[in-house]
Amino acid sequence: MKTKIILWVMALAAMGLIMTQNWEFYMSKQALNLDLYYTQIHLPELPVAVLFFLVFIFGLMISSLSFYIDRFVIKRKMKKLNSALESCSKRSAQLEAAMVGTKPTEKQRSYFFWRRKFPGLNRQSGEMSERGSIDPPRYQQAEGQGG
Repeated sequence: MKTKIILWVMALAAMGLIMTQNWEFYMSKQALNLDLYYTQIHLPELPVAVLFFLVFIFGLMISSLSFYIDRFVIKRKMKKLNSALESCSKRSAQLEAAMVGTKPTEKQRSYFFWRRKFPGLNRQSGEMSERGSIDPPRYQQAEGQGG
């Protein structure tokens, strides 16, 4: 929080320094004419500082509009995903209710099954880690004894 305040103070100080050193330029009046394809816009003579301020405000409005459009899209996606999640959970509840009277036919194997069978195997790379090997320790001892 303190860093953010320090950065804002430094930015404002730099802007103030630039403004004071170029005071004549910022106070000179300038007319702005925009020649668009179908129309022309003529602004009255205004100080350059006011024109800079207007351009800054215009850019701020465009960036905030972009932010709110992105936020609207994200909220719409969240609503769709939440409705899909709700329908899936309802379907899951229906399937669980249908399975209450039946026996499971096969035990499901999970990631932990592979961890017990091959304790040192890294599943992504297929390589063995240093802390274990595929052969359990009792087989390693039997090989060492002459078998």
